[in-house]
Amino acid sequence: MADSREYAARKDRAEKTALFRYHLIRDAADEHVTTRQRGPMVRALAEQTHAGPFGEQVRVSKDTSGYGGSAGSTRSNPNPARKYQSPRPACWPWPRR
Repeated sequence: MADSREYAARKDRAEKTALFRYHLIRDAADEHVTTRQRGPMVRALAEQTHAGPFGEQVRVSKDTSGYGGSAGSTRSNPNPARKYQSPRPACWPWPRR
């Protein structure tokens, strides 16, 4: 019983946090906003202090706002395949996958 209450509380907290983040970036996430327009919008968000989902004052960075690079991408590494190349030497007889 305690586990289900804890699960419900964690789920509620996660939903409130997600809605808070969406509320912050929804104008910048509009498909009609250009990249050139989006940059200043996100920087302005990062400069301000916001009332968080639980009443506390929070600051967000460009990376935690959900617009750390390409549209909607929250990944810190936009191309993980390049970072994790196979360590096999090129002289091995079988092809790379």
